[in-house]
Order: sequence, then C-alpha cells, then structure tokens
Amino acid sequence: MPWDVFLSHATEDKAAVADPLRKALISAGISVWIDESEMRIGDSMRLSMEKGLSMSRWGVVVISPSFLGKYWTQAELDALFAMEKVDRKVVLPVYYGITPAEVREKHPILASRKAILWADGIDKVVAAIAAEVGSTPGLITPSTQPSGAPSGRDVVLLLSPAGRSFFVESVRMEISDTAELVLSPGASQQGQLAAALREKSNKPVAIAFGLRMFLGTVKSVKEQLSGGQYTVAVSLREDERAYGDSFTRDMAFNNLSADELAEMRARRILFDERLKDMLRTQDPFLDVLVGGMGVPLPVSCSPFPALFRDFNGQAEPFLVGARLTAVLWLQLSGVVDDISTLDLSMQGPAAMAIHFEGRRPKRFVNMEPYVIRLDGVCDLSMKKQEK
Repeated sequence: MPWDVFLSHATEDKAAVADPLRKALISAGISVWIDESEMRIGDSMRLSMEKGLSMSRWGVVVISPSFLGKYWTQAELDALFAMEKVDRKVVLPVYYGITPAEVREKHPILASRKAILWADGIDKVVAAIAAEVGSTPGLITPSTQPSGAPSGRDVVLLLSPAGRSFFVESVRMEISDTAELVLSPGASQQGQLAAALREKSNKPVAIAFGLRMFLGTVKSVKEQLSGGQYTVAVSLREDERAYGDSFTRDMAFNNLSADELAEMRARRILFDERLKDMLRTQDPFLDVLVGGMGVPLPVSCSPFPALFRDFNGQAEPFLVGARLTAVLWLQLSGVVDDISTLDLSMQGPAAMAIHFEGRRPKRFVNMEPYVIRLDGVCDLSMKKQEK
C-alpha cells in the first residue's frame, strides 16, 4: 500500500490539527493520505475517499465536535471500521476539543476505542501513532530516527523486527546461510538493541553491511560483558520468505516494463523523485507500482532528508549512514539484488551527489540481467517532503 495512514478530519480542524499532524507524521517517516494533498481538480470526492481508504493501512481519525456533525466524515469512519478484523484494528482516534463523555454520547462504539489526546501535545500523538503503525505484521517500516551515530568502516545498519533502526559497530561478523555477529552498541544503545532483537514478531531482521544485505530470523541473542566491554552476540537464520520473491511480484504497466518501474523506484529512493517529476502524471495505481506492490519495504519518499536532519547535518556520519540505508532500501524494496557501485558525496550544505549501479535478477536464460545506472543529486532540505 502506498500510504501508511489515511488522515480523516473535518475541514474546520485542518489548520489547527490535520496540517501540522500530517507534516509531523511525514517527518517521522509515515506516509499520509489527506484529501487536498491527494485529490486533483475533477476528482470525485467519493471515489477519491474510497481510493485513499483502500490504499492505506491505518485510519487516523481526528474526532472533534465538527467531525461528529458531518456526513462525509461519518462515512469515512464507518468505512474504516468496516475494514477492521477481529485481530486487526484500523481506526486510531485522536480527540480534539471534545471529551470522552461527549464522544460516548454520540458514538458509543468509537468511545470504546482507546484514543490519543491532542491536548497531550503533537510529539506524543505522533509517537503513539508511530508505535501502532510500526507494529503491523508483514511489512517492514523503518524508523527514520536511527539509534547511534555511524563512523568508521565496521558499522552495520540493523533493522529490528518492529522496524527500529540501529547503526552499530560490528566487532565480528560471519555470513553464510546464517549470520553470526558480535555487535558493540554505543552507550545510548546498550540494552535497547538486545531488547529490540528479542521483540516477538513475524518480521525478519535486516542487516546492511558494505554493499550487501542479509535478511534473517533471530536464533539467539546473548548480552556479554568482558573486560569492561559490553557486546551483543546475535545469531540469525537466513529467511528469504519475506524477500526472496519480491522481484517476482513486479509487473509491467502500459508501456513501462517491470525493470523500468524498478528504476523509477530507485530514483524515488536516491533522489526523492515523485511520479509527477518522472512522468508528469498522478496515476494512483502507477504510483503503487513505482513504490513497490507487495515488497517488504514499499517506498513513498527518500529516506535521506529525514536521516540528514536526524544527524543534525553532520556530513561524515550522515554519509556512512546514508550508504547503509541506501543498500537496505534498494534491496528490501526489490529494486536490485546486487549493488556494484554506490558513491555518495556532499554537494553543498544540504545536497548529496549519488552515483549508483545495480543489477536486477536475471529473468531469461538468453538475456543479460537489467542494470540500473543512475547519477544525480538528492535535496536534503526536506522541503519536498513537507509540502
């Protein structure tokens, strides 16, 4: 799905709640469908609403007196409740300018759902939503606020089952059909890394190192303290179920081949290019295909601007982190299965020059695999993602 959340709200609450919440969620790496940002002149409100609902994993609903008094907002809420299953909730209510008692009087079913209070502050609202969105089974949703500042050569990027990212120094690493690692977490990571790896989830652990990635399930996690050095020994069993068939899910669309769509996905990751930048179109189904249909990591935007912000614009650690992040995203999103070249360098205070070459899987015996070669610059200012 191209959007993590469908943001349902009354027009009266747009300036005070919906717009700032949308920007804050995007900054936290959560993609958002919201009416004015996704609808175009001539769109049917009903059809556009149905498209947004069907292509979003969650519904964040801003419950206010205005919301409960409108037909369209009630229709959106009913549709979101209809999407829920016994073991899968969809509706995430945010109360704004209304009390639980007032909600209970007008909508008893909604009142039974635990709500987030806008009065608690936007940071707590975003954190609560991110906690729910990041726990969805079957999809990997990396945090854009990785723990640890990468430096040096022996650094890996580890993505935990719940989608939390860690840049951590590797003391020892052996990779075959299993991965045996001894990691040396920084002071701020101690305890957090081991706990994240032990999280119960049906999602795999992804590790990016050099120009490669390993995807596996946790066999064991052991915390060790020797000579004053704290390390975490991790054993992983290779797990291709969540990744190995990503390329077979690719499909052609109109006059665009699956390989060409994958190249567009690479441009989205590396240069933050949108569909309108590449093809001058807003076709929602094509946007889904470019983002990656059914892949472990669908792509709605580049990870680099948020990563640059999280490293406070420090070029050296950012470039180390960006390289590992690119390796992980390009492979988890099914763009390539082999990266031969990935050169990154700063171009000015808030731009990164990128030279990339990677190979797609070989589809036919008598044809060479498709090779993606790209050169360009990624704007790290986040201006595009905040629009």
